[in-house]
Amino acid sequence: MGSFSFFYAVVAATSMLSGYAVVGLWTRISEEQLHRVRVAYLGAVLRQEVGWIDARQPDALSAQVRNRHT
Repeated sequence: MGSFSFFYAVVAATSMLSGYAVVGLWTRISEEQLHRVRVAYLGAVLRQEVGWIDARQPDALSAQVRNRHT
């Protein structure tokens, strides 16, 4: 009985550590992707002409940026 409980304790510890590692890695990957998207969006906004931005509604900018990059 002691060997079974030790085996399951090792399995549980390994499962917890690998689960923690998976969540941490996916979090890091998603943060890097979000940073890239934000940098690309800022670059697209800064490439717009100032007159275009002044003549449009605030929500038109995001639609224009989305249309140019799809």
